[in-house]
Amino acid sequence: MRILAIAIIVSLVSVTIISAQGEAPPAEWQDEVARSIVRAASQQGGSPAAAAMQVAEQAEEARSQRIAELIRIIETPRFHEGGNGAHAAMQVLGEMRAEEAVEVLVRFIAFPYERHPEAQELYFDYLSLAEPETLATGLPPVRALVKIGLPSVGPVVRRYANTEASFERIACETVLRLLNEKYPIRSTVRAAVEREVEAQDQDAVWDALEESIFDE
Repeated sequence: MRILAIAIIVSLVSVTIISAQGEAPPAEWQDEVARSIVRAASQQGGSPAAAAMQVAEQAEEARSQRIAELIRIIETPRFHEGGNGAHAAMQVLGEMRAEEAVEVLVRFIAFPYERHPEAQELYFDYLSLAEPETLATGLPPVRALVKIGLPSVGPVVRRYANTEASFERIACETVLRLLNEKYPIRSTVRAAVEREVEAQDQDAVWDALEESIFDE
């Protein structure tokens, strides 16, 4: 029974990820999940609806635990050495559309250059000239935040307003520019500025974002 439950959870998590990407889950996956639920119900002597609800709750719990583990990897300094561990965690969180990870991704938005100011200086000219899609390939948090989508806007705007690091500001602008290509986010950004930015700074932040994101 434990093996069966794990198999159902894995199938549902996979379907959830694919559905979040805007794609329909493969029919064979849907069929297998349905058959697993019916088998679980018959073995437990309950209804398929009750079994489906139980399996869905288990799948959501498994997803939450996985997201928490991935966030801990990003927050652990040793996984930033060489970048591979944190890089992989960011990539998976983006694929999972994990809204719970937005804050930590924004906190490390300069990864993998956050601890190397000299590399930021070397990369800055490239940041200034590169197209957003090209730029995002070198910044895993940017890619993940764009995949997560609109929930990223508020925290990114807040970071943009509160940082004095030009490198981080360009990374924030890149997230918003790429999101603006996918959604009409002008009003969303404006609302985020009013919500996330100190009143005395709102006009300056909005003017800067309007010029860099929407006036091109």
